[in-house]
Amino acid sequence: MPWNVRHFGSPVASTASVRAAGAAGLAAAILLAAGGCDLLRDSTAVDDLERAIAVHAIVWAGSDTVRVLITRIVESPAPGEFPVGRVTGAEVYVTGPEGSVRLGEAVGPFGPCLIGGLPSDGEEEPPRTGAGCYTGRLRAAVVPGTRYTLLTVLPSGDTIRGAAVAPEPPEIIAPAAGARVAFRNDEPANFEVRWRSGQGTALLYTSLTDATPFVDDRAPLDGGCITEWASGEPRAGEDHIDVHLFRVECYVQDPGDADSGPRPIAWDSARVHLRVAAFDTAYARFITEIHGESVMRGEAGAGLSGAVGVFAGAAAAERVFTVVNAAQ
Repeated sequence: MPWNVRHFGSPVASTASVRAAGAAGLAAAILLAAGGCDLLRDSTAVDDLERAIAVHAIVWAGSDTVRVLITRIVESPAPGEFPVGRVTGAEVYVTGPEGSVRLGEAVGPFGPCLIGGLPSDGEEEPPRTGAGCYTGRLRAAVVPGTRYTLLTVLPSGDTIRGAAVAPEPPEIIAPAAGARVAFRNDEPANFEVRWRSGQGTALLYTSLTDATPFVDDRAPLDGGCITEWASGEPRAGEDHIDVHLFRVECYVQDPGDADSGPRPIAWDSARVHLRVAAFDTAYARFITEIHGESVMRGEAGAGLSGAVGVFAGAAAAERVFTVVNAAQ
């Protein structure tokens, strides 16, 4: 089982933008965000990768908000590099059982499409319309097991189509709600994350998404924690992983003194949010096949026709537990 080391910065600790490694074999790789669907199309052959359109979109069960990021691979300044440009002026529609909704183009470099772990393009520029990020609200929240379609009409008149079905949310079994995990910085805390997968799940990810410090049973204003942890990546069919938490550092931002930055604090406990996210077969293909060498052979679209990238369904469950500072 492969092991990954991860960290998370809470609100007061600045969080660096997540960036894609290299070209990731394709510009779609910079668009990473977070039982399958027989309705999904097979991979789409793209003959001219250097002028390909890349799409990244996920419909999340329980949410009525959809975001579609559309970019174009532009002329490469160096061999093996695939910089991207925004695709603006497109007509983007997402259709569900309640009807079709046209998405609006957002403001900012990539705007709201950065939500959910999508990487920044690294540019510092004033907000503007035309970000290549299209957002909107469906008439009802996404229902697991229901088909949603994507239709994009590019300014050139070319079309991109996609279909996705969100899986059922996983059920988190362990740690139990309100569980307490003892922790010392010189002795990693080990605990198990266990779940029951819902129908339509092809891939799962676990993460610690937020941590709030407590001092004398009170949460300080503008407080946050950085956690560092390692876990295995669950393989298909597995229902648990072991997590090793080996760093918790908590900070507070003093009101009226933003220039000094957050200062470390002694903490008694931290309330930690565990997130288990389930993805459909399209996203699983995107991660395990397309986000790698096969894209160089031109098989580049998961759940899409007419573009590289992915249009997928996902669902998530969260559980809050407490890390106790045993060194206090």
